[in-house]
Amino acid sequence: MIALTGLSEAGFHDVYRRDRIELDRGTLDSDEYWRRIFSAGGVRATPELLKRIELEDALPGRPVKLTLAPFSVTLGNLSADGSARSTLALTTGWSPRGRIQLAGTFVQGKPSADLTLRVEGLELPPVDAYLGLYGDLDARLGGGLLGVDGHLQLDASADPPAVAFDGEVSLDGFSFLDAERGQELARWRSLQVSGIKLSSTPRALSIRSVRWTEPRLRLQIAEDGSSNMKRILRKKAAPGEPAAPGPETKPEPAPAKAERPFPVAITSVQILRGSAELIDRSVQPPALLGITDLDLRVRGLSNDVAARAQVELQAKVGGAPLTMSGTLSPRFRNDATDLKVTSRGIDLTPLGPYFGKYVGYTLDKGKLDLDVDYRVAARKLEGQNLVKVDQLTLGDETHSPDATKLPVKLGLAILQDRDGLIELDVPVEGNVDDPDFRLGKLILHALGNVFTKLVTAPFVALGKLFGGGSEHLDVVDFAAGSAAVDARAEKTLQALAKALYSRPALRVDVEGTVDPGPDGLALKKQALRRQAREAKWKAKKGGAASPDQVDLSEDEYVKFIESEFRRTFPDEGKGSKGAAPGVTEMEEKLVGAVVLGPEAMPALAQRRAEAARDALLHAAEVEPARLFVVQGGERAKKEAGPRVYFTLK
Repeated sequence: MIALTGLSEAGFHDVYRRDRIELDRGTLDSDEYWRRIFSAGGVRATPELLKRIELEDALPGRPVKLTLAPFSVTLGNLSADGSARSTLALTTGWSPRGRIQLAGTFVQGKPSADLTLRVEGLELPPVDAYLGLYGDLDARLGGGLLGVDGHLQLDASADPPAVAFDGEVSLDGFSFLDAERGQELARWRSLQVSGIKLSSTPRALSIRSVRWTEPRLRLQIAEDGSSNMKRILRKKAAPGEPAAPGPETKPEPAPAKAERPFPVAITSVQILRGSAELIDRSVQPPALLGITDLDLRVRGLSNDVAARAQVELQAKVGGAPLTMSGTLSPRFRNDATDLKVTSRGIDLTPLGPYFGKYVGYTLDKGKLDLDVDYRVAARKLEGQNLVKVDQLTLGDETHSPDATKLPVKLGLAILQDRDGLIELDVPVEGNVDDPDFRLGKLILHALGNVFTKLVTAPFVALGKLFGGGSEHLDVVDFAAGSAAVDARAEKTLQALAKALYSRPALRVDVEGTVDPGPDGLALKKQALRRQAREAKWKAKKGGAASPDQVDLSEDEYVKFIESEFRRTFPDEGKGSKGAAPGVTEMEEKLVGAVVLGPEAMPALAQRRAEAARDALLHAAEVEPARLFVVQGGERAKKEAGPRVYFTLK
């Protein structure tokens, strides 16, 4: 309902003989209103027609009540045929605070106007109910003073209707609240938009400058995971559910032919002393993250496909400086996008609650350096992410049910060098035309892939980092029956030792294994030769102090084989064809008769493990306490062989 009170007797004496007119919704449209006025003989130009207007609109969920007072309007040169250019001068106060001035000319019969508009300090909270009605937002305005100074031209008779505005707009002392909980979502000190030129024919919007001073965004996530950002967006009714009450909506028109985008160009955008804050109570303890001292300058911003905007940003994240610079193209339509982001010493401890929930450990300390470079060419994004994390230290295990099952500490131990530095160079790429293209998603996916590969194949990662002739540093092979480290195994062990020296948090389990077939045969041959040396030593030939020091020639070994064969197999003096058996056949027969003790195979496996361990200790400055000779490992049981297996811990 609109109530017009304090009507001027001089202005409306010939029309209505009363001092109040009530226009209920739908009972008197504007055409009928003016028809009645002019059918009564017209309205004389007067210095004042109205003194006060009270507006009440019950259509929004919360009724809007406004009082325009003191209200003063002067109309001049009115004509019943509506062809004359009439004059208008309107001034009104706005309750509770503000002032509106409108002056210029208009034509009644050909609806058009040429007006100057000035709005000073117009307080906006009284009309915040329209946010839900027209903006579909469940929000409140905590403050805001609107200012407008410009020239407005309207021509409703044109097809399509023409609108043009030239001037500036300001919005100061603004704050935006979550209506459900009353939590502040955004505020700023001042927003000044200067040099606005808006035209509907031709369609275009240009702005000389946007200056945003001290904006602050506060994103709050509640214990149930809901955020104030999502809460202000009204939920659409699910299928089968009644829609929320609201104004009637007309059926959606058929899709129109694609139109050329509305041209928008902004010469300069500047943000001064901005900040953003995240309070997340869905984790315990609550996480508090912030960006402060944000200064942003963008020059040449436009949605023209040929545009190249220059971007410069400075801010503090986690107490550390962050900078971004480069060029940006609208919607990545050309090859101009080239952005670089750099930061040094971002404190990671505010992320501690997320480490506890998703990593499974508390975070004691850590700092982050970033060097990021993104380019778009031929609709394809290519990015380099050089990430350095210094002194990342995990604390106690949290036993969080949401924590990853990956061995996080192992992955960090592989990544972290002797100086406590983790360095990752993670490339990302993607097609910007992909409907699922999200830069943040690409980066997280790339980092996740790197870490997953790292912990599922840690020796492959170490091999790529430190070489060794093979990317696989988790196993070395031995000759049958031997625990001696050959040249190939030595190269692998040197590379592994280098990796262990550079990664001081790593520990290694060392497990030797055997192959009963080849190793058993080789051990029996070794036992037979030992018998030959013992025989020579007992005969006191060569003067050796022990059998192991006896120098046994091949001829002496052959004579021992022949003698031992005759002694062991006196009835087998001839070969299978009647001829005497050869030395090889005799040796094979004797080897087959050797019985190894039950400790022979375990002892060989142990010697191999100890040989590999000693080689690692000799090759680099690896502390003995980090190397463990073990038995019973899963892989060793499954694969076995004449080898030594390494397991990182």
